[in-house]
Amino acid sequence: MPILNELRSDSDFQNVFNKYNTIVLDFYMPSCGPCKTLTSLLETNLMNNQNVVNKINNGELIFLKVNVTDPNLEDLVDKYKVNSVPSVFVYKGNETYNPSGSAEQILNQILRII
Repeated sequence: MPILNELRSDSDFQNVFNKYNTIVLDFYMPSCGPCKTLTSLLETNLMNNQNVVNKINNGELIFLKVNVTDPNLEDLVDKYKVNSVPSVFVYKGNETYNPSGSAEQILNQILRII
């Protein structure tokens, strides 16, 4: 099972939003260097974190990549007012978080939240 899942449409997001307690949205552009760095860091570190893997396998947590250049996701990008990439949002229960900083800082904030 992949750690990071590609979101394909706004309706997919609604289905996911209703299913999972914790959702991590990673807004990116395919040509963005810092986005690639963050994705690599997330994939490497999350796959090696047993707590994260357990939550994913138990259906409690999902990580979604959102390509801001995909016209099928335009409404979602607008909804979150994504003006720069990478941008990350974490939903846990009824709370929304927006980790920021370097890729390492974002990773550490995500791990503390989830």
